[in-house]
Amino acid sequence: MMGKDLEYEVVITDKDGKTILRLKEPARSFLKAYSQIIFSYMSRVPQSIKDTGGVNRAISFGGAAPLFYAGAGNVNEGIRFGTGNTPIDISDFTLQSPIAQGTGAGQLDHLGCYATVPTVDGTESAFKLTRTGINKSAANIAVSEFGVYGHAYEGSNWRYFCIVRDVLGSPVMIPPGGAITVTYSFKAVE
Repeated sequence: MMGKDLEYEVVITDKDGKTILRLKEPARSFLKAYSQIIFSYMSRVPQSIKDTGGVNRAISFGGAAPLFYAGAGNVNEGIRFGTGNTPIDISDFTLQSPIAQGTGAGQLDHLGCYATVPTVDGTESAFKLTRTGINKSAANIAVSEFGVYGHAYEGSNWRYFCIVRDVLGSPVMIPPGGAITVTYSFKAVE
């Protein structure tokens, strides 16, 4: 029987690049938009999908595929970090409290978010999506949630969606000069 699996790894490093925390957990956090996007892409049947601003958008994937990677500094797409701690609900459409891009207090400098080439190993096929955020401020930053944002077209306009959201049991602290790296592993298993 084929199934899907999602897990994440969180690595916190100090200003010297030394690992001070590593967590690896299964994620059960696919959101409603994930199924809607996959369905629409496979069927070409338009879906009303709530974007990260809470607005329902008429999305149909008759052409361009949805994208979930991001260049450096782009916080509309890719893995996002946040400070919210409300429990996950399948109807979530954004992080509760996303952390802004920047170098000031409470901000992270978001590096690029990229996917690996899929691999096949025995009965498993997988790829990873990874992003690092650097704390360039003078104070600790607490991260308690993260997720995956992407975009799709509504007509000729980009619209942004959250397909995954995870909340940690307790926040992790990124020290000044330190970094957080989150890697999601998307797997199909036999």
